[in-house]
Amino acid sequence: ARQGGASHVTSVDSSKGAIEASRAVWERNGLSPGRHLPVVGDALEFLKSSTEFNERVEAMLQKEDLGGVPGGGDVKVKKKEWEVVVVDPPSFACSRASLMGAEKKYKELFEMAARVTASGGCLALSSCSSHLRLERFMEICESAVSSAGRTGKVIEVRQQAGDHPFPLSSFAMRYLKFVLIELD
Repeated sequence: ARQGGASHVTSVDSSKGAIEASRAVWERNGLSPGRHLPVVGDALEFLKSSTEFNERVEAMLQKEDLGGVPGGGDVKVKKKEWEVVVVDPPSFACSRASLMGAEKKYKELFEMAARVTASGGCLALSSCSSHLRLERFMEICESAVSSAGRTGKVIEVRQQAGDHPFPLSSFAMRYLKFVLIELD
């Protein structure tokens, strides 16, 4: 992301190993460590806390209450938002029986991500569940963006590339799904 022009990158993953790998790649590419915030943690909780922060900022700005800061009118408070948000969760639906619960998790995660995507920014959503069909995945994406009070246009929809072949007799093995949405 930084090599593509991002001024700052935040990486969130529950895996310490994945975050350590992101740091190593960052350093190997000669990028400034000060422009990368690696976070080991739950992505949903990170997005929720960012959303809650933004809601508090909005409420303060509407009331012009900056917490008793002297000269508060001159204080610049910046919301936590990103121009590009990529959400690549693990499979939440390991079986057909878990699909309904998985759909709720995808929607909540995608909604929180839409809430912190800057206006005019891109939201990249994905799923690797073979039990979740592309049509239903797209419905969940639309519902999540709408629940976040946002609108957007689909820039691209993809499924797995040639390096992930699947048997002709088992279309369900076409499990990777990806959508890129430009938000209002």
